[in-house]
Amino acid sequence: MNLPLVNPETVTLFKYSNGGWGYNDSGIFPGEGLADEVTTMGFISIDITSLASTNLEDAVLTMNCLEIYGDTSAFNKFYIGSLYWGEKRPGIEEYDSAINRKIAEYPSSGNGNITCDNPVLKEEIQKAINQGKSRFQLKVYFSGSNINDQRDGRYYSKSDIILAVKYSK
Repeated sequence: MNLPLVNPETVTLFKYSNGGWGYNDSGIFPGEGLADEVTTMGFISIDITSLASTNLEDAVLTMNCLEIYGDTSAFNKFYIGSLYWGEKRPGIEEYDSAINRKIAEYPSSGNGNITCDNPVLKEEIQKAINQGKSRFQLKVYFSGSNINDQRDGRYYSKSDIILAVKYSK
């Protein structure tokens, strides 16, 4: 079963060195903006209300990269972590928050396509189900910076982010 994204809550957040911030709703773009004072992170919110009172057997997150900008190999790692912010758009608090738990890390180079079937993913979704949450939420980001005054990162369209689960009642 593929679970639906919650569109208004699945966004890219930009943070400027002067403290300002903003959104891009078209998809998620973890990386850096056109100037080095702009960093970006992706936030993914998935509706799990249909999984209430279930036991997960399997979970796979796929993220197919639509486009790579610049040179992402200069970043240290690409991280996926769980972070619950509730039934709202994430804000600067969530941008600055540490993740609840690291689900996976990947090299910053390569084609950007992700298939995550890590047991931690299943554990974190099951924890959200058991806690009665309506959302399973993720923060995706690169560590480090390449400081080159160019846009560097990966763009994922919302339609190319899929969480598929198997479960039993």
